[in-house]
Order: sequence, then structure tokens, then C-alpha cells
Amino acid sequence: MAVEPNRLRMVMKFCENAFLLGVIASLALGTPALGQTLDTSPTDDDRTERKNSANITQETAPAGKTLDRGSQLDLSDSFQPKGVDLGSFVLFPVLEIGESYNSNFYASETNEEYDLSTALSPSFYLNSNFNRHSLSVLGDFEYLFNARHPDDNQFNSNVNVHGVYDVDKDNDLVANISHAYSHEDRGSADDAGGDKPTPTMTTGVDLGSKHKFGKNILEPQLSVTRSVFYDVDTSSGVSINNDDRDRTKVGVSLTYSRELFPGYAWVLKTGADTIRYDTKRDDFGFNRSSVGGEVLTGVGIELTNVMRGDVLVGYMARDYEDGNLNDPMGMAVQASIHWTPSKLTIISPSISRGMNETTLSNAASITSTTAAVTARHELARNTVVGSTASYSYREFDGIGRQDNIYEITGQVTHAFTPETYLRLDAGFKKRDSNARDSSYDQGVVSLTLGLRM
Repeated sequence: MAVEPNRLRMVMKFCENAFLLGVIASLALGTPALGQTLDTSPTDDDRTERKNSANITQETAPAGKTLDRGSQLDLSDSFQPKGVDLGSFVLFPVLEIGESYNSNFYASETNEEYDLSTALSPSFYLNSNFNRHSLSVLGDFEYLFNARHPDDNQFNSNVNVHGVYDVDKDNDLVANISHAYSHEDRGSADDAGGDKPTPTMTTGVDLGSKHKFGKNILEPQLSVTRSVFYDVDTSSGVSINNDDRDRTKVGVSLTYSRELFPGYAWVLKTGADTIRYDTKRDDFGFNRSSVGGEVLTGVGIELTNVMRGDVLVGYMARDYEDGNLNDPMGMAVQASIHWTPSKLTIISPSISRGMNETTLSNAASITSTTAAVTARHELARNTVVGSTASYSYREFDGIGRQDNIYEITGQVTHAFTPETYLRLDAGFKKRDSNARDSSYDQGVVSLTLGLRM
């Protein structure tokens, strides 16, 4: 079969840019540190900190992606940057420059269009070094430039502030504030189909605490999330109203755990939330405001640095104000195991079942069941490989739509020095849906050069 000339030129351009990134990294940044002895010395590992506050009934990030690059890659301590000493804080600045190829830019079932994108992604991580308490600030920014679809050029940002106040050795107060500006993914079921992707803004505040008494741990939490979706135009200039999607979610949760014997704990989690939409009814005539709740119980595992995780099973339900919308209910699952068979390898299987918001006509919510396995292996002190394979089954309550989503990703990160690295990412995603024109295949390959201090 003949190759489309434009596609061939784009692929050649991608290869050329990727090659230039590799040459710059190899020549300007130094010789690769190959064949070094693996670092197997014991390290302080904060992964053993229990985090039982996972929200099972949750909303998917509007953009369908996370900007969390931060400053620390999964590399040996000898290939971690020193940062900039600012007295009581240490600053870790990062700059990433990447080229990516997307085989199906609009995530469409037919008439697939490809694109080559350039991403400029500065970020920073500011971390305190107090004797007590802690405060950190993460800032992620992304400028995305598309060669064939410049109307989809984007600026995305995410700023997160996290603080912990140590009342004493058994009591902590925790606060987290986040603000993100992003764009809805073209493959989202709620994509408005505008000439440009839908800009979104999400602001969240989480307040919580942790109290230890004997073998018991109690963790109450209050969260407030504000989601705003901006209007977009069609290709003909007609405005698409997204104001009816704006909403505020307020949730409370309480997690209790009790050590049964060393390494194992009984965990009980309860939560309730209310979601209020700004408009009484959306453009389809539905009142989508609702209240929901969940109760889960199970076991928490924490066997030194070898294995930790939670296996929680329970019940979830949601009640909509509009009687024309189904009130979904059923089993909730949150199971995740973090297994370290060796100092060089980490394997993390997980299974989850929860509800997500949607504004599709006649659909109440999306009930999603997901199984995934993530593996990471340190080939050398400066080289790490990783992969994730996942399957997700999504039911759209009220309209009979069912999506099967298969996804596999792989990543290789090689550090030339503690300040420079090169990362290769490749992924394939397939959505098989019984809804018309909603299935698609998508492959993405990217090469990223990172500079940090």
C-alpha cells in the first residue's frame, strides 16, 4: 500500500527532530554513564506511609491526563539532582522538550488524522527541609504545538500546594490546594466536538488529619472541588455552550484502620458527597445535581519494603434530583498492591470500580471497572524501564452504552548526568464501543529531553 506523502514527510520530520534531541543529549551533555555498579544500599522509603483515603466515587480529570513530572525520576540517588538551596527550602527546576507522533489525533473511528507535536514543559518542585512540619509546592506547565492542527495548540498548567503540620508524634494536620487549567481530551466521551478542545479549570481544596492511638488510626477528610468548562465554537463559528457542565463537589470521608497483627490491618472507609451544578437544568433538560455515598472495608498490608497495599470492597450509590435519570448503585472496589520483589524491580497490580460524572444526554453517570498492572525495573543506576497494561469496562447508566478500553504503554528513561536525561515513551490505546462512531485505535510515540537542577 502506498504511503501518503504528507504522512511520510511528517514521520521523517519526527525522526529528524528525535535524532537531533539524541545528538544534543549525547554530545552537549556528556558521555552516557553505562556499565556502572547497581546501587543496592538501603534507602529511606516513604512508600510505606499508609494512604487509605482513596476516593472510590470520583471524577476523572477533565483533560484525561496528568501533568505530574516533578523533579525526581525513578533513578538511583547518585543520579538525582541536588536542587537549589534556598535556606529552609530546596528548589528543583525542570525543563522538558519533547517530540511526539500521534496516529489518530482526534481519536476518531474513521478518517483518522495524524500529527506531530512539540511540547515545551517547564516545571518546578519546592520542598521544605524543616525539622518539623513540611510544605511543598509543585508547578507543572505545558506548551503544546501541533504541526498539522495548530487550532489544537494548548497551554496547560497545574499548581499544587501540600502541607503537613505535626501536632505531635501521633497527630497530623494535612492540607492540599490545587489549581489546574487544561483541555478536555479529544477521546473523552463528553468531548463537545468543537473546532478547538474544551478548556477546563479545576480548583480543589482538601483538609484532613491523621490520629494514631495505640493500634488504631483515624483519618477524617473534607474536600471541595470546583470544575469549570469553557465554551467553544464549531468549525462554522456556532458557539457550543458548556456552562451547564460547571459544578461544585463537596465531600467528606472517614477512614479507620486497626492493626490486627504486624503487617496487616483492618480498614473501614466511609464517604459522602454532594455535586451541585450551576444551572438548574442542562441543555438537554436534566437536573444533574446529586448526592452520593460509599462504604468500603478490607485489609491493609504493609510488610516492610517488600509489599504494601489495600484491598477494599464495599457498596456505592448515587441519587439524582432528576427523576428521569437512573440512580446507579452497586459494588465499589479499590485494590492496589505495591510489590518489590527486589531492590531493582517494582510490580503494582490494581483493580478499581467507581463512578464518574458525565453530561451525555440521558446518561446518569459512568460506572468504570479497571484492572491494571504496572512494572518498573532498574537496568542500571541511570537507566529505568517501565510498562503499564490496563483494561477498563465502562457502563453509561441509562443509555445502554458500553465501552471496552485496552491500553498499553512503555517507557525507557536514561540519565546522562543527574541534571540531564532522555525519555522514550510509546503507547497504544483501543476503545471498542457499542455507540456509533465511538470506537478508535490510537498510537503515540514520543522522545523527551529533560534538563534539571
